[in-house]
Amino acid sequence: MINVPRFIFRVMKRKPDISVMFVLLLVGLVSADSKGFSLLRMSPEPRMCKEFLCDDKSVTTETLSTVLTNGGEQQQCRDCRDCTDSGYSVCIQRRTPGCHCGHAVPNGCSAATRGQTDNAGFELVRLCYMNALRTPPKPSATNEKKDVIVTIQPFWLDKYWKGLKLDNLTLFYEFEVKSPENCDGRVTTINKGSKIIGYLCTPHLQIDLEEEPEAADRATEYDESSLAPEIQFERAVFDEATEVRFYYRVNAKRERQLNLRNQLVDRPRLIESDRLNFDLTTDPEDNAERKLPDKIVKTTTTTTTTTTPTPTTTVAVNKVKIQDIPDHSQPKANKIEEVPKMESKSEENKPQPTPAPAAGTPSDFLEEHLNNGGQLNLILYVGLATLIVCVLIVLLTCCLRRHRMAYKKTNGAAKATKQHNGYEYKQTAQEA
Repeated sequence: MINVPRFIFRVMKRKPDISVMFVLLLVGLVSADSKGFSLLRMSPEPRMCKEFLCDDKSVTTETLSTVLTNGGEQQQCRDCRDCTDSGYSVCIQRRTPGCHCGHAVPNGCSAATRGQTDNAGFELVRLCYMNALRTPPKPSATNEKKDVIVTIQPFWLDKYWKGLKLDNLTLFYEFEVKSPENCDGRVTTINKGSKIIGYLCTPHLQIDLEEEPEAADRATEYDESSLAPEIQFERAVFDEATEVRFYYRVNAKRERQLNLRNQLVDRPRLIESDRLNFDLTTDPEDNAERKLPDKIVKTTTTTTTTTTPTPTTTVAVNKVKIQDIPDHSQPKANKIEEVPKMESKSEENKPQPTPAPAAGTPSDFLEEHLNNGGQLNLILYVGLATLIVCVLIVLLTCCLRRHRMAYKKTNGAAKATKQHNGYEYKQTAQEA
């Protein structure tokens, strides 16, 4: 194990303010545990396949023929399910056995037209798409006598995550406070019936994802030269709370994705890590994670958002950049706005402000807003089923009308026949 310089960012609470200072320490490297991962829940959609014309260089350099299994083993891609199970959305099948996996359609690939064949330097391949993403690793925390240290594994240096073009990494920490004035983040009231029994405070810190140039070139699955950011919290930051939850969110750009109309579009995604429930009362020598009950989602909550803008602190390469640092130097009363029966989870999952996407066609708008939960697929299936039922009803109606007309014609001919002197003859219009 090699010791390297590390920056730990200390969040302190003093009377009457909270400030941040940078402490340079020598600590050991924190290695990522890549032996296991979980997949994010994505909106249900079928696997879409289409023929593309790709050059060999793009396929070999922008995709992988070997994938990492959930058990931490490298294996050859055999079919597109291996890509999905490994967290890759794009699967390319060539004439040779096996497949290639990637996060996006390679730049050297374009949709093939009907009847198009291979030509110089380009190969006709079958490209399939199905939404898939891994969950980022959970943050870790340790108890010390006066501080709590939170460590975020540098997952953005992993080859898997670098292909997603991540930005805006934000650490959230939520804990209970006795008064809204003690919180400078989002405040959520915890109610029991009509009585307020507490407040949940959720501040956040923004972390810069800059890399060292050498580490960026050599990093595959967490290079030895990578550094893990650590945030050191003074215990007074958490007021008198006995537990705190740590998690982070990060934006993934996800360019050149395939949509339901087989078009290449950007499909950005806000990714959230699993939550670390940390017991602040644990003995510093016993830093095991404790599973804490989720009290928040079972209560009726009232929410308000409070932000305290502070100047952004810019630091050197691979340093954490802090924004919205809690500051009690100017006490203020938080306004509380009632929202009936709103679960805290819906509030926590609100994405951070991001630049508004460029205006697209109405169909792009519908797909973006309907397909997030699979509603677009449901509408398409229901519409198709309705059309089939209508066609069947029309056909059945036509058959019944023809049958009735044939019956009337036969019955009318029988009634127009008369008998006279033992002879049968048909009655004409004049005789009638």
